Amino acid sequence: MFAYAKIKVRLKDTVLIGFTLAFVVLLASAGCKDPDEYDPNEPLDPPPAPPTLLYPLPDTNLCSSSPFPLVFFDWNTVGGAEIYQLQTDSLITFETAELLQYSYPPTYVQLYRYEDRATYYARIRAGSTRWTNYTEWSEVRRFYLRPDP
Repeated sequence: MFAYAKIKVRLKDTVLIGFTLAFVVLLASAGCKDPDEYDPNEPLDPPPAPPTLLYPLPDTNLCSSSPFPLVFFDWNTVGGAEIYQLQTDSLITFETAELLQYSYPPTYVQLYRYEDRATYYARIRAGSTRWTNYTEWSEVRRFYLRPDP
């Protein structure tokens, strides 16, 4: 009988610990929302600071023997970003710029419509469905394409 009482106490303690853990888990998850309770009208966050172009470096001379050079672009990631938009152009106003979209850095961009011996400009911004808008554009980066000597 004595051995049975010990087991009963241990079982009672185990049940008490189990209920306590379940209650703690319930309290911890009280702030979580059920996906069925999603409200599309929930306020969005303002966008964070824009990404920074890391490469090409400012005023870099890039050499290529190809008529369609590949240019390596790298930038810092922005927390929460789902997409990055990169623009390159031979005009600092980006009037003829093509908008290229990427999910993450780095990337190579083949510059089909550009000529050697020219100055080019690039900028980047990040976007997310959780933000009210895209980030601002990064600072404009100038670089040069030159033919291989």
